[in-house]
Amino acid sequence: AIYVAYNGWSGAVNFTLPWPGAGKTWYRVMDTSNWNEGANTVVAPGSEALIGGENTVYGVNGRAVLLLIAK
Repeated sequence: AIYVAYNGWSGAVNFTLPWPGAGKTWYRVMDTSNWNEGANTVVAPGSEALIGGENTVYGVNGRAVLLLIAK
């Protein structure tokens, strides 16, 4: 499963993550928020950061895109 969040507003918005599937959790592949600028904006396969499972709240900064994968 994949999850894409886009915050088109100027301020941060919290997103509550859905169920990632049986026995899976969400991992961050990309976050274009200003705190994550640089070489690690998009990570190499296998380097994804663990975010959490269903109902985890993730804040996305203004005008940013978030890409998560379930594994």
